[in-house]
Amino acid sequence: MCLVKTGDVIQNNDPRWVGTLREVKRVDISRATGNNCATGDNYAVYNAGQREAKINTVHIYNDGKKRRTGWTLISHGDTGLASGQK
Repeated sequence: MCLVKTGDVIQNNDPRWVGTLREVKRVDISRATGNNCATGDNYAVYNAGQREAKINTVHIYNDGKKRRTGWTLISHGDTGLASGQK
């Protein structure tokens, strides 16, 4: 089962974009692999201004380790990010 769900908040780990938070609008699951996130065929979709952007779910982590790339899953209570806020 994927660790990211609709409504989850993710944070960019790239040091050039410190503090960038995005709310997941939907998760696109590959029909070929079903709900197997290890294959790299599933994407978390979020709004980036006027457009939608997607992140491969294999690049979203929830273990709290420091990384230079990828995204970290943040719980709603930790961020205070309201729906629609960027």
